[in-house]
Amino acid sequence: MKNYIIRSLLFASATSFASAASVTFNSVVATHDQGGDYTVGRSIDGSVDGRGWAIYGQTTTSQSANYTAAAPFSGNMLSVFIPQ
Repeated sequence: MKNYIIRSLLFASATSFASAASVTFNSVVATHDQGGDYTVGRSIDGSVDGRGWAIYGQTTTSQSANYTAAAPFSGNMLSVFIPQ
């Protein structure tokens, strides 16, 4: 597995594509992050400046992150966008 950087994650909740609303997150924890400018928190800080969640040092094992929404959200669809 190669290292990767997730610079930003954008989430939207909706009952239809026309009614999509942004979902914000106030915390995130990961099984591993690279540290420095490449912590998992960078994936929800709103910037796309080249820094983000990276997993260098643990690329040979599966990694995951648990995102906690800042407020409850509703809808039957959750869309995830990963701008790179």
